[in-house]
Amino acid sequence: MKIVVFLDDGWGVNKDFSSTKKDSDFVLETLQKCGFLVNMDKSVFIPAQVLQWLGLMWDLKNGVIAIPTIRIENTKNCIMSILHAFPWVSARCLAKLAGKLMSMGPVLGNVSLIKTKQFFRVIEARTSWNGVMNINTCHA
Repeated sequence: MKIVVFLDDGWGVNKDFSSTKKDSDFVLETLQKCGFLVNMDKSVFIPAQVLQWLGLMWDLKNGVIAIPTIRIENTKNCIMSILHAFPWVSARCLAKLAGKLMSMGPVLGNVSLIKTKQFFRVIEARTSWNGVMNINTCHA
């Protein structure tokens, strides 16, 4: 079986619908036999070629990974709150934005790492998580 697992979340693939359904049924049955409580409201055990997993849209039919619109809007709102307070920002707020961008790495590529590098330097120079700092004067 070809299965990817991350913490308590995972998905599997196979060559066709019936093989994938058979694998899915086996995984569900095995989890239940082992005493795991499967959240059926959040789980998908019917094979699909497009699904949301780890906050990204995975389109296996077209070979595309995309960022859901709601995540883009949340990130834009985070950026706007920083811009409204600029140059004053808390380390917590900056870390929140950096985390959002880093989690989009499978779509954005290395640019998410490159563009947040300075964020992490500023975050590490913090004196507290909630206190604001002038990021124009940070020389971390």
